[in-house]
Amino acid sequence: FGANVTRKLVCVSVRSNSVKLRKSPNLQSEVSELRQVDKYTPFKRIDEQDDWYQVESSWGETFWIQSSQLWRPLKVSRVNF
Repeated sequence: FGANVTRKLVCVSVRSNSVKLRKSPNLQSEVSELRQVDKYTPFKRIDEQDDWYQVESSWGETFWIQSSQLWRPLKVSRVNF
């Protein structure tokens, strides 16, 4: 049903077997309390800085992950319902 679909969110998912969740966008940054997540974990993309994405989890916390560790849409297609 078209009313259940939004174009306002950009989602990404983890492509590596596991990835560390950082508090800021660099490899020397402190790791978050959750530390890491497994492959296919989905996130909402919030921001982008250099080679890093700021992401938000389904429980509302934000983290930084290197973009090379994520799957993201390369092309967004329009779908009509």
